Amino acid sequence: MSSIHLVRLCGPEYANTPEEMLNGEGSFLHGGRWNSPGHRVVYLSESLSLAAFEILVHARSKQLLNPYRYIEVEVPEELIMVLDDDALPDDWDEPFNYALQEIGDEWVRSGQSLGLSLPSAVMPGERNVIILPEHPDFHRVVTSPIKPFSYDQRIQSKLK
Repeated sequence: MSSIHLVRLCGPEYANTPEEMLNGEGSFLHGGRWNSPGHRVVYLSESLSLAAFEILVHARSKQLLNPYRYIEVEVPEELIMVLDDDALPDDWDEPFNYALQEIGDEWVRSGQSLGLSLPSAVMPGERNVIILPEHPDFHRVVTSPIKPFSYDQRIQSKLK
């Protein structure tokens, strides 16, 4: 049985334990690209570099580049459904595309899998995965200890 290796990167205020990092509280309160508020999902990336880039693309100031924390996550491959990219609207990679929230919300309501693999809008050809912390198979998720992460000073010096 093979597993998919994923990464969750968070600010330290949301990363005291792996359980806190995987509780879906932020997406529940605020929503995200693939879910509207009220749906508890956790956003993960297939690599640390993609996770870092997903945060960096939203950075508006040096303050957003303070130290972060991350965990590595292993999820059994058979528990991850892959979204058919052909089902996406032509403008799927535009910000605030509410059609994507509808796709994600429908998947959440269906409960048909623990995770859903989705294309990254910020890094063509790479994928993110959302998982449901309230799914019955969530206990099969395995996490590493929490590790520190900081952006390179050269990146920080480019932000205002």
